[in-house]
Amino acid sequence: MGYKYIFDKKLKAIATLKSGEKITVNTEDAFRGLIKEEKNCTMENIESILGLSNPLTGPIVVDKAEPGDWLEVQIDNIECGPYGVSIIGSHFSIFGDKYKIQAKVVPIKNGVIDFNDKVKIKVNPMIGTIGTTPELDTPLSTMPGIFGGNMDASSVSIGNKLYLPVFIYGAYLYLGDCHAIQGDGELVNPFEIPAKITLTLNVVKDKTSKGKWPRVISKDTIETIVSDRTFYFAAKEALNEMIKWLCEDYGFNSTEAAFLCGQVADARCCQIGNAYHTARCVFPKKYIKNS
Repeated sequence: MGYKYIFDKKLKAIATLKSGEKITVNTEDAFRGLIKEEKNCTMENIESILGLSNPLTGPIVVDKAEPGDWLEVQIDNIECGPYGVSIIGSHFSIFGDKYKIQAKVVPIKNGVIDFNDKVKIKVNPMIGTIGTTPELDTPLSTMPGIFGGNMDASSVSIGNKLYLPVFIYGAYLYLGDCHAIQGDGELVNPFEIPAKITLTLNVVKDKTSKGKWPRVISKDTIETIVSDRTFYFAAKEALNEMIKWLCEDYGFNSTEAAFLCGQVADARCCQIGNAYHTARCVFPKKYIKNS
């Protein structure tokens, strides 16, 4: 199966599903499998990665998904591949060139990252890049936007539901760039992994997605995800999106919602290493009805 590097409605679908159906797909690591051992971290491979990264699996077409619908992506499972690879150095962290370019490749077995002799890390895998296809644009797989894309939101993980706006018939969902674990902000390149992902896709027609950004519902929270040129503007719009959501679905007026967000909502950074930064506003479900 050939991987893709743009969100494009003209590419042939790898599968067409009905709403409510489940699918399992394989994804490649963000470095295209070029660095499976630390000795593979050559300048030739680094230059190749900088030129072309974040391979995507897709598109997946969902029957009867139409512009203005939401595509509910229920993340049933993310199975990590046998290794994770992280790179530091120029272009791979907010440190820039403080560190020389080098890779760390770790084995992953039975849900544990063997970081070194002293440190073992339990995996908490997430999908770094996932999105629907815009009507007119063909964004690169490295870009985030209102369609989703390279958001690097750690909450796009097992057991949670991601809601993506639909722009074209069929939605044309792409995904890839999985991480074995990632802290908020993606301060240093996390362990990139190949993965096997199981999703259940549902079309939501009773609430319009027009003009709205991606959302996540977890066991304990609801979240809005926004990307912009700076974290400040992304966080500001994520808060605005949360206030709208609280008003539309949970019975608040705008003023009440704003006051309440000031007390219990969190502004969290998904990633600040890309050209566009991504923020999410996280609101505890215990303060809302019908959740």
